[in-house]
Amino acid sequence: MPGYARNPDAIADDVLVFPNEETRAIAFPYPMPSQISYLEDTKIIQYWDGSLWRSVGGGGGGGVGNTDGGFSNSVYGGIAAIDGGGAS
Repeated sequence: MPGYARNPDAIADDVLVFPNEETRAIAFPYPMPSQISYLEDTKIIQYWDGSLWRSVGGGGGGGVGNTDGGFSNSVYGGIAAIDGGGAS
């Protein structure tokens, strides 16, 4: 079982939160592969694949959105999807 599944709070410091893409590009110009960011304006979680920011979720009419206004559940689900443990 991945570490984040055992302790989801342990990953909270690894998700970079930005108001929008422009701010992210200025503040974080050299992301690491698999780095995760959350964009507040669009409420989208993305990961860096080494050359592009890719959105987490999608396919089959679903995303990893959260209806309570927060992003923590979406982040944990998105990380599981990136790791291959949460998406089918």
